[in-house]
Amino acid sequence: MQLLDFEIFKPYPQVQTFITTRQGGVSQAPFDSLNLSYAVADTPDNVNTNRQRLATHLGISVAQFCIPKQTHSANIHLVTKTDIGKGSSLTGSFIEDTDGLITHEKGACLMVFSADCVLTLLYDTENQVIGATHGGWRGTVTQIAAKAVAALQTNFGTKPENLRVGIAPAIRACCYEVGEEVTAAFRQNFSYAEQFLHWNSTSNKHHLDLHKATQLQLQAVGVAPENIEVKELCTYCHAATFFSSRHGKGITGRFGAGIFLR
Repeated sequence: MQLLDFEIFKPYPQVQTFITTRQGGVSQAPFDSLNLSYAVADTPDNVNTNRQRLATHLGISVAQFCIPKQTHSANIHLVTKTDIGKGSSLTGSFIEDTDGLITHEKGACLMVFSADCVLTLLYDTENQVIGATHGGWRGTVTQIAAKAVAALQTNFGTKPENLRVGIAPAIRACCYEVGEEVTAAFRQNFSYAEQFLHWNSTSNKHHLDLHKATQLQLQAVGVAPENIEVKELCTYCHAATFFSSRHGKGITGRFGAGIFLR
């Protein structure tokens, strides 16, 4: 199993983070091989086996996973003890209509899924609280990462300067053509939209840099640039390593990014 990690979290032994790749599972093409999502046309048995393999690799139980039912919303859910394990199996209960999770519960492994979208992990070094968000263009334009910071402030008194943030691989501006609906939405919601919307004279379309948009919205709410680590890998360009919906024309698996307090 090949997992990636963030350097920014390594000075803090209290927290563990990970990013999965396509490698290490049992799913068959086009979901090969470590697909973690039931929401694609993979078999539930394959997903169960893949999740068990991941949990074993991490040294935790599958029942510790907290996985939201993602809907491209900007909704943030506060995970309590009763939420631990929700979304971890197809037969259990789910955290509905949510794309962001926060918690202070030790043993709760917050995990979000992607196949091009931006996954963000957050850790408050002072209050020992964590968060995880999923944002495609809709979640990004409604500032889900910034809303996760606000939720941490409201629920735990988090100071943005104490946050360490990791941003996982996602589709980059090189491959992410967007239409006028998307560019208009970003320009309406961000005064600095031109910093991450780029005109491409080859495609004759704007290209969107989701990484930059997420990074700038975090900086706008007080997270220091040096406290944000971006894995600047394009999921489309590296579709052999990461699932990419655009590369697979909508038929592919999902990789995950997760965080938990030891």
